[in-house]
Amino acid sequence: MLSAQSPDPESILEEFRNSFVWLDNCSLSASAVFWDEYDPNELWKEEITIHNDSGERRRFVQKTQVVNAETDQLTHDADGPRQYYKDGLYTPETQGFFLRGEGLHDGIDSLRVYEAGAQRYQSLADILATREFTGLFYGRERPLQELLTSETIKNIEKVDLDGQSSYRIEAELEVGSLTLWLAPDMGYAMQKWRVVSYYETHMAGYEVTEISDPVQGVVKAERDILECTFSEHQNIEGHFIPMKMERRLQAEAGDVQKIMKEETVELTKVDLFPDFDASGAFELPDYSRVKFTDFIRKDNTSISGFKWEGGHLVAPMDEQLVDTKLLEGLAAIHTAPSDNTKAPAKLSLLVNKLDPEAVIQMKEEAWLYILTAAGVIVLTSGWVVYKIIKKKSQHSGKAS
Repeated sequence: MLSAQSPDPESILEEFRNSFVWLDNCSLSASAVFWDEYDPNELWKEEITIHNDSGERRRFVQKTQVVNAETDQLTHDADGPRQYYKDGLYTPETQGFFLRGEGLHDGIDSLRVYEAGAQRYQSLADILATREFTGLFYGRERPLQELLTSETIKNIEKVDLDGQSSYRIEAELEVGSLTLWLAPDMGYAMQKWRVVSYYETHMAGYEVTEISDPVQGVVKAERDILECTFSEHQNIEGHFIPMKMERRLQAEAGDVQKIMKEETVELTKVDLFPDFDASGAFELPDYSRVKFTDFIRKDNTSISGFKWEGGHLVAPMDEQLVDTKLLEGLAAIHTAPSDNTKAPAKLSLLVNKLDPEAVIQMKEEAWLYILTAAGVIVLTSGWVVYKIIKKKSQHSGKAS
């Protein structure tokens, strides 16, 4: 329970929400390293770049390498070196679509075009390693600054955390019991948070983690503890920004504990007044090497099976069965020229292969067109026959 001497929760929450304002318009680069229990001999290393132009134009580029945890050497599988590339782009030039390019090395080999552009961009940006800097923790659709309200807060007290003044906030959320530390001397920026989630109450329906204990053998976890520590805050243009985050996920059953995943993310560059156009932040990449392309509709049905010919995505199928607005939108997108391309390649869309639901829908539309045309023909023919019969009747009447 909050006492009368407790700080005003709503005032603190307002300051907390304001501590994220810097994310609304920025360019940042980050470096991440993470390890998990399921692949203990491997480390995943990521380099991430994010551009956000007040939400109007957004982009992320993610480069990933999987290395041996002991030697730091790049690992290999059947496809070669395990290094991956992703490029997500959403701008007015993409006509409301979100373009998600992927490749195994340093370029784009496959492309997905999402009709629900803004929503799809955000859902994929929310699983990047930088998500905790935005208040989001993995698997949740809403960040802490939205989940936390004055009604959910159970206690607030002024404490010291590692020699710094801090407000420790305790709250009960649907996702778990939260303890959050905020720094009042640094714009109420995050210092640390801990979320304790019990399988029976907070994670009903989730697969229960099993822990191997040398004494008890394999036991099922009772709770997961997610802890994030933010440090090395910098005052950038009046905003206190944590430049480093350490994240740990731990499963527990009684006194048995097991670290399931550890991750470290560092912001290597933050620009709050970027010149996006001068840096080419939102230029469309070269899609000329794309081999596979899918179009994902809002209802999650997909159109696929395209071929790349002469800078166009083409397929042998009647264009009339494809949404005209869709064609116009994608035809307006131009890729950046590659070294081997004299002029920008034009990205256009014709349907070749559809998922079963889309095929059924198109067949129904095709039959609708056919039946409509047939009805017009029948009505027209009837009218012509009627006129001929009437004319003959009138002619016979005059003759008699």
